[in-house]
Amino acid sequence: CRSGDGCGVAVPHRSMVTAFGSEPFDIDETFSIFSSLITLAVLNYLAWRFFDNRIAYFEAKIMRDVDKKSYGVLQEQDTQFFSDSFSGSLVKQMGRLRDGFENLADALFFQFVRDTLIVTCILMVLFHEKAMFGWIFLGWVLMFLAFNAVFTYLSYPLYRADADGSSTLSGALADSIGNHATVKAYAREEDERRYIDKLIDASYACRIKAWNMSNLANVFQGILLAGF
Repeated sequence: CRSGDGCGVAVPHRSMVTAFGSEPFDIDETFSIFSSLITLAVLNYLAWRFFDNRIAYFEAKIMRDVDKKSYGVLQEQDTQFFSDSFSGSLVKQMGRLRDGFENLADALFFQFVRDTLIVTCILMVLFHEKAMFGWIFLGWVLMFLAFNAVFTYLSYPLYRADADGSSTLSGALADSIGNHATVKAYAREEDERRYIDKLIDASYACRIKAWNMSNLANVFQGILLAGF
């Protein structure tokens, strides 16, 4: 029951072991169990392939709409908005919005939904075999979810600052390179370098804080997993 492909066959596996150990050996029951396992494996494979196909179309359509909507919002702004904003930063933020949706959708459909199905199967088997083990596992799952919810709440401002700093830095670099001729014409290379270095240092500080929080969360997750 450690993977999505196997969580549906835990009970047939137990029945198969019982059939192999029985005296006399029950060939009909064993054949029936193998047939069930093969059927479950085929249905599971077909279901996931259909799921993958539908999700691919769904994500691609939403990402296309995000790009169109983002560009439409930019076009609706007045000229003062563009004079006060880095063009490179705006492009970077559009890309982040599209890529962010893709990462979120992948995590939701291919991790959260899959893990939910696995945990549900495990709970069903445990409550069927030994209710006490089922309650213990359910309590551990709730504690694990609560722990991750707290760390997510604490980590969000750090990752948001990291993303904002990265977007600002990327935009500043793009604009600096695009205006390089103007910078050199007014001999402002050193001022530009100090400005970019300041943004790089700020982005580095935000990234380190976010990654340290992530590493701390991984440590506590490891402790919870080892303890269980």
